Amino acid sequence: MLNPYERSAEVYDLYFSWLDYETNAITIHELIEERKPGAESMLELGCGTGRYMEQLRQWYGVEGLDVSESMLTVAHRRLPAATFHLADMTEFDLEKTYDAVVCLFSSVAYVTSLADLGSMMRCAARHLNPGGVLIIEPWFTPDAWVEGQIDARIVEGEGVKVARIGGNALEGNRAVMRWAWAVAWEDGDADAYVEEHPTGLFTLAEYDTLLREAGLTPEYDPEGPLGRGLHIAVKR
Repeated sequence: MLNPYERSAEVYDLYFSWLDYETNAITIHELIEERKPGAESMLELGCGTGRYMEQLRQWYGVEGLDVSESMLTVAHRRLPAATFHLADMTEFDLEKTYDAVVCLFSSVAYVTSLADLGSMMRCAARHLNPGGVLIIEPWFTPDAWVEGQIDARIVEGEGVKVARIGGNALEGNRAVMRWAWAVAWEDGDADAYVEEHPTGLFTLAEYDTLLREAGLTPEYDPEGPLGRGLHIAVKR
């Protein structure tokens, strides 16, 4: 079984083409500007294929960090002049600071333990300038997760069709999703594989406590861009 996005990175942008990166990036920028006017630098944790960076660079000098080489390969193609860091968001030291650190589209889902979530908060805080802003778009809380739900969807692009079928199982505070991908191209080639995606489920109170322990002043927007909420915290 493959690691998250080990193969699907190549079709990720097609599969998630429904996401309105442009509108959501404007929202994120406005939230940062309200709390740190004139912010100029940003680090995106779990930057994936660089779609948000592509939008956010109109306001910030943006750098990206991701643990997936496959995702960063796609991001490099999209933004060849940008700076990317191959690192785990729970443990990194880039020896510089930023006006904002963001983790969007629930990339924080791949932090699967409370200890690692606390480590991520502390790493993010260390990389913020005084008054800097951390924004995290969270994954689902434990009470919002639906165990055993099965998902199936097909999308079509230029010369390619992609299908993804997935199920999940709960293992403590983790929801482990297994996604079966099938990809077919008009030249007659086809591919199929399964990836395992372990994700962490944390409560609002756990986020709040860990943000405060990291030296940040948190607030919570229950909606956020996708209805999953938004944690916004300022470095004291």
